[in-house]
Amino acid sequence: MALYDSRHHKIEQIPMMSSFRRLASVLLIMVTCAASKAESNVLKVETKNVELSNGVVVETKTCKPKRSSNKPPVVFVHGSFHSSWCYAENFLPYFAQNGYEAFAISNRGTGDINAKNEEPCKVRLMEQVEDLDCFLEIISKKNARKRPFLCGHSMGGLVVMKYVEQYPESSNKVGGMALLCSFPPTGMNTMVARTMRRSLLDSWKLIKGMGMKKAVSDVSLCRNLFFACDETEEDITRYQIYLKRDIHTGLDMSDLKKQLPLQSDQNGKASFGNRVPKILVLGASNDFIVDEKGVSETANFLGVEPVMVDSPHDVMLGRKWQESADTIINWIEENSKY
Repeated sequence: MALYDSRHHKIEQIPMMSSFRRLASVLLIMVTCAASKAESNVLKVETKNVELSNGVVVETKTCKPKRSSNKPPVVFVHGSFHSSWCYAENFLPYFAQNGYEAFAISNRGTGDINAKNEEPCKVRLMEQVEDLDCFLEIISKKNARKRPFLCGHSMGGLVVMKYVEQYPESSNKVGGMALLCSFPPTGMNTMVARTMRRSLLDSWKLIKGMGMKKAVSDVSLCRNLFFACDETEEDITRYQIYLKRDIHTGLDMSDLKKQLPLQSDQNGKASFGNRVPKILVLGASNDFIVDEKGVSETANFLGVEPVMVDSPHDVMLGRKWQESADTIINWIEENSKY
């Protein structure tokens, strides 16, 4: 059908469909190029099984910045139900993008290296501390002039504190210590007692989720304990695959009781606090497991002011992970000379 203007002159028709196709092709090319560029900027996390000097083989994850940097390396230690995977999704590449070589060590008995082992296994706190010391030896050899900053999450915070307590030479090995939603120096009994007084329902969730290990299969329970309302069901289900794998290895709780409380002076302060030049105690305002009083207990013990972020317990995962990461990075920036 022909088209005519107001003077009855015939108008040449524009092949609209072919124009739309050309436009669509151009847009597709632009989107593809942008995606390729974004993908090329993503830093890869490398997974290795490393044999430590004590003969133990552990899984480690590492992410390096694209350019060499004078910034200190950062070593992350995970807590119960987790392994190094929990840092690989967000923290490791983000720290590397900010110029830090970032490492995460899986405690013995956890990670892909032990995926086929479904037999329950108990590990002592001092065994984890020894493994951390051996791993730091490797880091120190690679970065002789850069003392790493240690970051311990949840039960991993106790591992980091116990390492500093038991190894006086840590003062020459570590540039700083960050404790993220860490269990306090007395352990978790006092926190559990507070939860019981506050809410029997919350107490039952803790017992069922962690004591009975139902958090690895119950999405709602897993969300309550680790993620609050910040995570989708799809992501939580994905995380539960890792949680289920890593619950087979846990701390020997009877041995843990013998190792706590951590050593203190006559004023109740950490007797080892001066071994680490810089300390950060970070808590989460929406933490179901470690309450604000638990965070304050740790901070008072180490003689610092606590820093709170808007996050659930797993500060390295969930939608609000970047606030925690930026807080740690800013703290390192303020306390490093490079």
